[in-house]
Amino acid sequence: AFGTKNRHLTVSLVRDVLDETNREHLPGKQYWHQESAYITLVMGEELERSFYHQLCHIIDTRVMGTTSIYDDWADLNPDGIDYTNRYHFSQTETIDAWFSGDSRIFIDPYSMSFPREDRARILEYAMMPGNSEMFASETMQKKLATLCDGIRQAFDLDDTTTYLWEQYLITPEK
Repeated sequence: AFGTKNRHLTVSLVRDVLDETNREHLPGKQYWHQESAYITLVMGEELERSFYHQLCHIIDTRVMGTTSIYDDWADLNPDGIDYTNRYHFSQTETIDAWFSGDSRIFIDPYSMSFPREDRARILEYAMMPGNSEMFASETMQKKLATLCDGIRQAFDLDDTTTYLWEQYLITPEK
């Protein structure tokens, strides 16, 4: 938040968030107003996950503004697998194996919409308990490692500390 104009991250808790464009109810929304960061979250079961997801969008701004580590994010996907670059697409555009097991490439279909949503879903699931299977594949380990490296670089974090979002990283024994 020190990089924002008001030096705060403002979080608002509400009953509902409606996307006026698509007339859809959202679990949360992140936005910038007058160079300051805001998150609006809907109270309910999705609150914690939604907070991590929206926070990642703010973190992305800092990482992309201070490093180049995300510049080739799409290259972390196997050859021939691209982001749809839209939020709504048909199920025929996905393959079930992309979302499970050792062949997992994405957390879920939503994460294949845009690189920023891929990163947000990764952080969202990396922060929550019981999600080790989401990060078992080589591709997901590469994505998680890149996300973690980006956060460490952008915020100049201590190399000797392991952070919550790194709990599923598989690191070689030294």
